[in-house]
Amino acid sequence: MRAAVFHDKHDIRVEDIPEPAAVGARQVRVRPYLCGICGTDLHEYAAGPIVIPTSPHPLSHAAAPQVLGHEFSGQVLEIGAEVTGVRVGDRVSVMPLIYCGHCYYCRRGLNHLCPQMACTGLSWDGGGISEQVVVPEHQISVLPESVSDVRWSSRPRSPRTASTAPASPPVTAS
Repeated sequence: MRAAVFHDKHDIRVEDIPEPAAVGARQVRVRPYLCGICGTDLHEYAAGPIVIPTSPHPLSHAAAPQVLGHEFSGQVLEIGAEVTGVRVGDRVSVMPLIYCGHCYYCRRGLNHLCPQMACTGLSWDGGGISEQVVVPEHQISVLPESVSDVRWSSRPRSPRTASTAPASPPVTAS
């Protein structure tokens, strides 16, 4: 399969890599639809590795080279035997945080402070800029039918980026 792989500062390559291994009991295989590129990705490219580990990560055991992409949505292709919150075919958003679940912070619901925290697309075996990725079930949120695969922005567009498709109405709180 094809994926964007970080190797080092100023060295990101689109490569053929093996498909992810079989899903574990509480894992989900996703085909990414859309993936954002955020400031963390840009910093990794310009000055990295920063977050991407160069030796095995203590929780995920991942190390560069790293498939990028930690802000993405996609479609569920396969689920593990113990997965209950999602079905094959569901459209999903992936929250990339991976945590130990046992430390002081995790036991208090402060998973983002876990000292061993890892992140899909930065310190995990896979990322959203690929044809497939396997992630823990806790990362998955099913998208409601009201959210399209691609939402048009409601803000004005310049002629250079204008689309012939009408803009979606703004999303407002009920």
